Amino acid sequence: MLIWRNDMPTVYLAGGCYWGVQTYYDRVQGVTSTVAGFAQSRIPRPTGEQIASGEAGAVETVAVAYDSQQVSLQTLARLHALLIQETPADEKTPISEHAGFYWTDSEQRDAFEAAIRERNLADVTIERLTRFEESSEEQQHYLASHPGAECHIPLTLLNEVGKYQKELSI
Repeated sequence: MLIWRNDMPTVYLAGGCYWGVQTYYDRVQGVTSTVAGFAQSRIPRPTGEQIASGEAGAVETVAVAYDSQQVSLQTLARLHALLIQETPADEKTPISEHAGFYWTDSEQRDAFEAAIRERNLADVTIERLTRFEESSEEQQHYLASHPGAECHIPLTLLNEVGKYQKELSI
């Protein structure tokens, strides 16, 4: 389990249920810490019911802090575009689990837009981050502490993230 590092550059990435997304980024070399939470909520500290109903407008998102000397912003954006491409949403996917990139500056926005174009992805949210609410402690690093839990991300993608990182590195 990684310790949160708020002194590092951070990106906010959504790709379905945050359990799998957090596990994916925990395996990326150069990621210093991750926090599962919710982006874009209209309600401070939304309840599970407010999120599930769509009332909060919140999207399950992972804050990913990284060491830019070990992994570039562009590589993280490309890895996220691959994750989205390999785990597409279906008609049953709740709004709170939609794929997205939430930027905090123009450099992030440009990197995210380039990754989306490169993979020719449609229906992917790319917005300025307006709010990030950390999820409860029991939701953090959930798959690591609950090995039998199900994950929407294909195991090959989780198990081979290092290989994909080498292939997609910029």
